[in-house]
Amino acid sequence: MGPLRDVQVQLDTVSQLRRGAVIGDFVRRLKRREGEEIHRIQNALKRGRKRRLAEEVKQLGTEIGRLHESLDSQRIHRLVNRVLSVRQNEFSKAKRRFDRLQLRNEETLHVMRIALKKLRYVVEALEPVLGPSAKPKARQMDAFQQLMGECRDLQILRMELERWAKKNGKTIAIVPVLEQLQERREFLLKKIIESSAKLERIVEPKSPEPLAEETQVVAFPVPAGSAAAR
Repeated sequence: MGPLRDVQVQLDTVSQLRRGAVIGDFVRRLKRREGEEIHRIQNALKRGRKRRLAEEVKQLGTEIGRLHESLDSQRIHRLVNRVLSVRQNEFSKAKRRFDRLQLRNEETLHVMRIALKKLRYVVEALEPVLGPSAKPKARQMDAFQQLMGECRDLQILRMELERWAKKNGKTIAIVPVLEQLQERREFLLKKIIESSAKLERIVEPKSPEPLAEETQVVAFPVPAGSAAAR
């Protein structure tokens, strides 16, 4: 799904730009790629992957239920604290590296975004244990992650457009579009730098007290022919 998502984001971004006729060829190229990716995904799903995915998700739910039954409250808290500490430290390390560099390059931004995504997944999964504060924290992380993702998408689009223009001898013609993309990226990067100051310690590990609420984990049915992923 990743390549399809990338090309669709690029199409959406280009559609919002002030562009000349020369970009029309680039848009048509993106639409061809979109069609190719959709066709590839459809072929993959026809080979039984959808059915196997549903079976694996159902099995995972059953295994989580058995694991939950075997753990007491104290042990659950220890495991929660351990997982939170690992993910929080990974994000803090990536953020310090991003803040420390004068040039906030794509590599440091990407590493920080991936670390935040992993931390958010953990917070969302452990919401019954962490209590009511987990949901707004997850929303805060998601908003920051979206900022970083959009900034990265703009840079990828800029690189794709530059390669296409160089190959087709249209580098000068796309300069105004490249400038728009760069202005938008700089605006987002400024917001990222300002927002990152609020995310030094997102979730603090808790002491082993009674759980915020009883966690009920059961095997859950998966509708035939459906799959969802974030």
